[in-house]
Amino acid sequence: MNCPALHRRVPVDIEPIEGDWDYDPIWIAQALRYLGVAQSYAYYMAHQYNNQTRAVYNTDWVYSSFVVDASANECWQGPSGGYVAYSYLGGPYMVIPYPACRFGGGIHFGHVFIHEMSHGFWALDEYESAGASCNERSGYLDYRNGNSYYQGCGEGLSCIMNNATLSEPLPICMYTMGQVGLADDNSNSIPDLYEIAPTVEFVYSPMVGDTTFDGQYTVSARFRNDPVPSKNYAIPEERRISYAPRLAKGWMQINRGLWEEILPSGGAWDSPSEQIGMILEEGLEPGENWIRFRVENMVGLRGEDSTRAVFVGIKYYENTAIVDPGVIELNWRTASEIFGADFDVHREDRTAGTPDEILAVIDGDEPSDVSDTRNVYRYVDETVEPGHEYVYRIVGRLIANSGGSLREFSYPSRDMVEIATIPFAGGLVSPLLPNPMDQRGTKFSIRVPKSFNDPTYSRGSGGIMRAPAAIEVKTAVGVDVFDVAGRKIRTIYSLSMYGGDELTLQWDGLDDRGVPVSTGVYFIRIKAGTQQEVRKVVLMR
Repeated sequence: MNCPALHRRVPVDIEPIEGDWDYDPIWIAQALRYLGVAQSYAYYMAHQYNNQTRAVYNTDWVYSSFVVDASANECWQGPSGGYVAYSYLGGPYMVIPYPACRFGGGIHFGHVFIHEMSHGFWALDEYESAGASCNERSGYLDYRNGNSYYQGCGEGLSCIMNNATLSEPLPICMYTMGQVGLADDNSNSIPDLYEIAPTVEFVYSPMVGDTTFDGQYTVSARFRNDPVPSKNYAIPEERRISYAPRLAKGWMQINRGLWEEILPSGGAWDSPSEQIGMILEEGLEPGENWIRFRVENMVGLRGEDSTRAVFVGIKYYENTAIVDPGVIELNWRTASEIFGADFDVHREDRTAGTPDEILAVIDGDEPSDVSDTRNVYRYVDETVEPGHEYVYRIVGRLIANSGGSLREFSYPSRDMVEIATIPFAGGLVSPLLPNPMDQRGTKFSIRVPKSFNDPTYSRGSGGIMRAPAAIEVKTAVGVDVFDVAGRKIRTIYSLSMYGGDELTLQWDGLDDRGVPVSTGVYFIRIKAGTQQEVRKVVLMR
């Protein structure tokens, strides 16, 4: 709630403290005209001024107080004097002197101020001379005046509505809290005025339904906090305004994932009614999914609801290619629900320039491995040519009912690009293929050796020599290209890796600037740990 306090000095033609409440409307109307209100009757002018101010500062309410300088007079000087301050039940303003007549300034002025402002929110007097019985009711919650001193009917509590000489301008007792709408009868720290929790309502579109075939899903919802209806019988029913707490936060969860904060369509939670529309592009699992929205209002009450979305399709959680001598092994992992799909294994040979082809069709009902939530599939391509670069792709195919007819849907994996291992004749580096090379480049494999730390001996207690165990470390691998004059023209590779594996690389005939080198003889130097070999390659353009 936004609650700025504004203080304005305004000029009037008469001295307010020399009059009384019969004269006040004259100078109050003049003051409000000075503030830009174009009306003639002070009461309605104050309502208009409050509403204008509320719109400017975007507050929930505005209440005006006309504070009159009484420093040179004890109190009001008009014929109807004798009172201290006054206001109206339900507002829109109070009139109060400073000091507050016989009560003075400081804390007791504050007490009188709060007392009168409470009337603006329908609080009743409790002191005996006010004549308000304990059965009299008032305010938003139609709360009884159970602490009234009139005829001794009340509980006799010393509160702000009956005592202006307390050492503090509080307490505001239970019955007054009820009349201003802040009672908490069930002691749950939530005002009874805001005792209704928010709700979530999903908005369904007949064109969308609850099924998606591509993993994207449009979800829309309305969030609403209904008000506790106003029971203020002093206001005609058709003019009563029921206030609902604004919504403050919202979250979304997909299945059993984390709750993520969301914002409504307007970009901020700032009213009792909000809505959201969003396209989910990830997060759905093949099969049945549950999307949950949760919303919280300004006093901490929450509402929640969920909707069902079915993703009919294939989702790949991992797909890899492992290069071994003479073969390339493909692995891919999917959800356990595949809707009877089969998988086509596609391959393109970039080196030979052959187009995409289907190598095999894998029955989806026969995975290589199964867990509670995942299927694992495996295919080994034994028809690879040494040094050739291949592009693999898995395409899942299933048939499903869409719009009343059966359709085939395809779900391709990401591309897997690998170079087939070139056989070793021995040593560190395989032959270069092709050699001579053309503009497509040449390829070669490196058998990366293992490397270990150099153990050093140390003398321990008692003069005993100790040697730490040798621990494997990464092997530094560097591959550079030189021309016949010995100038380095390209660094192909410079990293460290653990040994024991084979690394296949390619030189594409470019220098370090990306410029094609000329036809001629070049030398590729390979360093791996303590080993080094040089291979000669002829470039033909």
